[in-house]
Amino acid sequence: MTGDYQSRDDVRHWVGVLDRLAFLPLDKVEDGLRHVRDSMPDVAGIDDLLTYFDQTYVRGTFRRVRCASNPLRMRLQRTSPLYPPPVWNVYDATCCGTERTNNSCEGWNHGMAGLVGHQHQSVFHLVSVLQQDAAVAETVIIQDARGQAPAKRQRLVVQLHQRRLQQLCFDVRDGRKTVPETLNAAFIGQTCSQVLTVRVQVQVQVLASQVKVQVLNLRVQVQVQVRDSMSQPVFLVISKSFQL
Repeated sequence: MTGDYQSRDDVRHWVGVLDRLAFLPLDKVEDGLRHVRDSMPDVAGIDDLLTYFDQTYVRGTFRRVRCASNPLRMRLQRTSPLYPPPVWNVYDATCCGTERTNNSCEGWNHGMAGLVGHQHQSVFHLVSVLQQDAAVAETVIIQDARGQAPAKRQRLVVQLHQRRLQQLCFDVRDGRKTVPETLNAAFIGQTCSQVLTVRVQVQVQVLASQVKVQVLNLRVQVQVQVRDSMSQPVFLVISKSFQL
């Protein structure tokens, strides 16, 4: 199956749909799984992958139990999946614009490691580092209480990708898109992981006189090349002008 995944676009698309189930409402996850099963390509071993995904992340599996009234009889009882949909579903987080990952925790760990400096520090140095971190956290809390929450720094491409995913969640919620349409649309133009080319062009118009040089206009144009579900190049051009 590894070779088919590397050489066939339809297999990569189908495997990616499993990840996109996380952007469906909880009550539509099983509908999305049925669509995944119906659109499954003819590849050896892919049915085992879907069965594992279903048993581990969606519906769970069955186990045999003895009937209390008749120990000679056996019946099947469904067991909960190891990671049920409420654990990994990010539909609500995407609609609300909140964090979908633990990147904020990783950022705190990285910042704390930078404050500590190296391993095996003394207790007194660790206490000093914790006091510095607490002071930063207190400052952020005060700023948020005053309506000055720190702005989250994101690349423009990431911001556009987040807004597109949010709009897809709104569309499936309001009935403007079906479950299959949402799963397929979430694949087209995944800019976060499939950005191939980024070019930035800056044009500055300069007016020169005898005594000074004045900048009149600054124009920034970003062109991003991605690939859609059919491996066709898609170009996204973003332009912004600034009057100085």
